[in-house]
Amino acid sequence: MRFKGKVAVVTGGARGIGEAVTLGLAREGAVVNIVDVLETESNDIVNKIRENGGEGRSFIVDVTKSDQVNKMVEEVIGAYGSIDILVNCAGILIASPIIDCKEEDWDKVLS
Repeated sequence: MRFKGKVAVVTGGARGIGEAVTLGLAREGAVVNIVDVLETESNDIVNKIRENGGEGRSFIVDVTKSDQVNKMVEEVIGAYGSIDILVNCAGILIASPIIDCKEEDWDKVLS
């Protein structure tokens, strides 16, 4: 248990790479806070973590909204005292060739 007693935040932690990171950190003893816009998926993963004896929470947050991010950070620090591990996996995919990408879509991806 390499991360026992550590507090982790994983953005985009409800699916894909973020889910794998979330579950891996939980297996290694971290308290994992999932930050995602996918409520059902986030809650399902938290339930999995708890069923396996770990501790986790989910926060439904759009990481492009600083007020939502700030509130989540305050809640995590208020509950656990610190954030020791931050993994940023949140992202979106605009499925088009780069040459056809609109500027506003590119801005969304980068945000």
